[in-house]
Amino acid sequence: MTVRLTGTDSAGVAVDRTVITDADGGYVFSGLPASNATGYTITETQPAAFGDGRTTIATGNPGTSTATKPVAGGGADTITGVVLTTGTTLTRYDFGERRVASSVAGFVYVDTNNNGVRDAGEVGIGDVTVRLTGTDTNGLAVNLSRTTDATGAFLFADVPPSNATGYTLTEVQPAGFTDGRTGVATGAPGQAVTAKPINVGNDDRIIQIVLPPNTSLVDYRYGEIAIPQLKPPIINGYVYLDRNHTRVRPTDGAMAGQSGWTVVLRQNGTPICTTTTDANGFYQFDNLRCPGYEASGLPIGSGFSITFSKDGNNLPAVPSSGGNRGTVPPTGGQILNITLAPSDRVVEQNLPLDPAGVVYDSLTRQPVPGAVVVITGPPGFNPATQLVGGGPAQTQVVGTDGQYQFLLQNNFPSGTYVLTVTAPTGYLPAPSTLLPPCTATLNVTLIPNPALIQASDFAPGPGVTPQLNPATCPGLIAGGSTTTQYYFNFVITNGGSAPILNNHIPLDPIRGGTLMVTKVTPMVWVSRGDLVPYTITATNPTATPLTFVSVRDQLPPGFKYRQGSASRNGQPVTPTVTGGFVTWPVETFAARETRTYRLMLVVGAGVGDGDYINRAWAGIGAGGQQASNTAQASVRIAPDPTFDCPDVIGKVFDDRNANGYQDDGEPGIPAVRMATPNGLLITSDAEGRFHVPCPAIPNADRGSNFVMKLDERSLPSGFRVTTENPRDVRLTRGKLVKLNFGATIHRVVRVELSGEAFEAGSTALLAAWNAQIEALPDSLKARPSIVRIAYGVGGDPPDLVRKRTEAVRKLIAQAWKQSKGQYTLVVEIEGQL
Repeated sequence: MTVRLTGTDSAGVAVDRTVITDADGGYVFSGLPASNATGYTITETQPAAFGDGRTTIATGNPGTSTATKPVAGGGADTITGVVLTTGTTLTRYDFGERRVASSVAGFVYVDTNNNGVRDAGEVGIGDVTVRLTGTDTNGLAVNLSRTTDATGAFLFADVPPSNATGYTLTEVQPAGFTDGRTGVATGAPGQAVTAKPINVGNDDRIIQIVLPPNTSLVDYRYGEIAIPQLKPPIINGYVYLDRNHTRVRPTDGAMAGQSGWTVVLRQNGTPICTTTTDANGFYQFDNLRCPGYEASGLPIGSGFSITFSKDGNNLPAVPSSGGNRGTVPPTGGQILNITLAPSDRVVEQNLPLDPAGVVYDSLTRQPVPGAVVVITGPPGFNPATQLVGGGPAQTQVVGTDGQYQFLLQNNFPSGTYVLTVTAPTGYLPAPSTLLPPCTATLNVTLIPNPALIQASDFAPGPGVTPQLNPATCPGLIAGGSTTTQYYFNFVITNGGSAPILNNHIPLDPIRGGTLMVTKVTPMVWVSRGDLVPYTITATNPTATPLTFVSVRDQLPPGFKYRQGSASRNGQPVTPTVTGGFVTWPVETFAARETRTYRLMLVVGAGVGDGDYINRAWAGIGAGGQQASNTAQASVRIAPDPTFDCPDVIGKVFDDRNANGYQDDGEPGIPAVRMATPNGLLITSDAEGRFHVPCPAIPNADRGSNFVMKLDERSLPSGFRVTTENPRDVRLTRGKLVKLNFGATIHRVVRVELSGEAFEAGSTALLAAWNAQIEALPDSLKARPSIVRIAYGVGGDPPDLVRKRTEAVRKLIAQAWKQSKGQYTLVVEIEGQL
C-alpha cells in the first residue's frame, strides 16, 4: 500500500516522499533530514477491500495518531507531529486494517410447482456443488466452491468485495432432477439466467453479483424438478406388417413396424392416454408417457380397452390373439376387456396388419392419401355382415400410408369381386395409363397362400419393373411378382381362395400436358368498344376418358364477357363469370376427344393502349387443378383517329426581323427538311407549311413531349435559324398543336482588332475605340446581323489576344442588351466558328 511523508526540514525545505509497503506490510523512509519544530506528517492510503482499523505509535515516539477514526479526508489515515532530530531513527508508526466480512448465500430445492419460489413443503437438495467465481476489487481472481447441506442451503463467507462486473454463481445440475427456475431475492444484485437451456457444462448461472464491502447477500435460489420414476402398470405392443401371416410378431428383425398409428387406452369408455407408434411401430402406456399420472401411475381395475387407428380411420385388421390380455372383437382394430393390476407389465398387445395393398403415385411411387377404394361382390354379397368392420368397411378412404384392406367373413358368396378407386384432387381417374392394370380377372386359389400379387409389402419402388402390357401379367406366383402388376377383378371362392395381399394400385398425377389447349382470335388491332371473338380448343390426347374437366378463360384487364356469346361445340352454354374468369361447366372428355369453345369479349372504354393477352386452360377435379398447357391469344389496342391522335402543324418562315415570330409580310420558306427522334422526316411545302398527323399517342393523363429539329443544311444559302432548334411541344390526345421555325438572312458585320486599339498590356480599349463599340448597336438594328470579331496579326501573346477578344465580345453583347435590340444577336470570334 502507499505511505506518504510530508512536512518541512530544519533548514526550511519542504519534504514530500512516498514509499510502497513490502509483502509483510512494512515501510521505511531512510536518509531523512531533521524536521522543523512542527514535525513531519505520515499518511496511509486506505487499501481497498479492508475496513479501517487502529493507528498506533510505539511508546516514546513523537507524533500524534489519528487513532480516533473516521479516516481523514480522502480516505487516508494520518500521524502528525513526527519531530525527527539528526541521527535519530524512529520506528513502529503502524496503521492497522481489518478484513471486510462479506458473504453470499442461497439454497437448492425441489420446486414442485416450478414457479421459481420456495413454497412451504418444498424440500432442499443436499450435496449439490455451487461455485462463486469472478474478480475482486484488487483484481485478484476468486474461485470458491461450496456444497449444500441437508437443507439445500449454501454459504460463501468472508468473500472479498467484487469489481464492477460482479461475481458469477454457478450450480452444478444435480443428478435425478431436471432443470427448474433460477431466482434472485428482491433487492439482491445479480441477474438470474432464468431462460434455460443450461449453460455449457450443464451448469445453472446467476451473473453480475456486485458484492460491496461488509455486505451479506442472501436468497440466491436454484429450483429443480424431480424426475419421475417409471412404475407399473405398463402396457405396450407393436403395429407391424404380418409378413409371415402368422399373427405372431417375429423376433428375428423381419418385423416391418408401422409408424404414425394412433393408439388410445380407455377405461370404461373414458380416454386415459393417447400415444403414437414410433419408427419401429412400438407404443407404450405408462406413468411417464401419460400426462397426469406421473406420480400416481396408471389407474388399475377392469374395463380397459386399446383402439388402433391411422389418419382417423380404423383398418379392419385383426389384433394378435396370442398374448392378448383382453378379447378381440369381430370388427378388429381393438383389444377389449383388459384388467390391470398394480404390478402388471402387459406386453405384446400387438396389431398385425395384412393390407390388401397400397394406393400410390405412378411417378413418385409414394402413397396417395385420400383415395377412395370400394369393393363390390356377386349377387348375395352383404357388406354389413360379410365384411370385417361391417358396411362402412365397404368404402375405405386411405390414409397417409395409402393402405386399404377388405376382410371377407362368415358365409360370403363365391364369385367375382371388383375393386373401384376414386382418385383424390390432383390425380387422374383410375385406371392409370402409365402403369395400366391387368385386363384379366384373377382366379384366386388356395395355393399359393397367401395370394401375393406383388412381392413388395409396400408400394413398388422406382426400381420395380413396370408391367406395361396388361395382357401378359404373370398372375399368382410363389412370393409374388417382381413387376407392378395389379388387378381390379378377382374370382374368390369361399373356402377355396387364399387371402389376397400386395395388390398395389397406382394413380396418375395431373400434369400440365394431360390435356392440350389452343386459343386464337381473328383480330389483331382493336379499338375501345369493339367486340373481340375468341376460339378455344381442348383435346384429351390420352386413351382414357377424363372426368370433371372444366375449361377456364382469363379475361385481359378492362375486357368484359359478352353475355350469351359462349358456346361449346356450337351449342350455346351459360358459363360461370367471376372475378375476370369465364368457366364452362364440368364435363367428361372421351379418349382422344377434341372440343371447341367460343366466346365474345368487349373492349372496355377505359382500356389503355398496348397488347392485351387472353389466356385459357383446362382443369380437372372439384378444385379445377390445371391439367393442361396455358394457351393465349393477343390483340393490340389501336388509337382512335378522332379521340386519341393529336396533329402537329407548322410553318418554316422568313423571320426578317429575327424576333422569332411570324409577322405580317414574312413569307414561308419551301423545301426545308425537319426530323423527329424516331426517324420521321418532314419537308415544308411551297408556302413553308407542314403537317404531321398522329405523330405519337400521348399519355392519357398528362400528355407527352414531342420534339422536332430543323435541318439547317436544307435552308436557302445565307439563312440562319432565329428560333429554338430543336423545338419541343406538349401533345394532348385529340388536340392540334402548332410548331413554327423561323430563319432569315443575316448581315455579317466584321470587327477587326489590333494591339493598337488597347492600352498597353491591358484588355481595356482606348477611349476612341471604346466609343465606336458603344455606337455599334445603332447600325445593327437596321437589319438582322451577325458580328464577327477578328484580331489582326501581330506580336501580341496568344493568351492576351484571347482575353482582349473576349473582352470586346462582352462589350458588344452588353451594348446590344442596353439598346434593347429586337432579335438575338450572335457574336462570333473568328477562329472559334
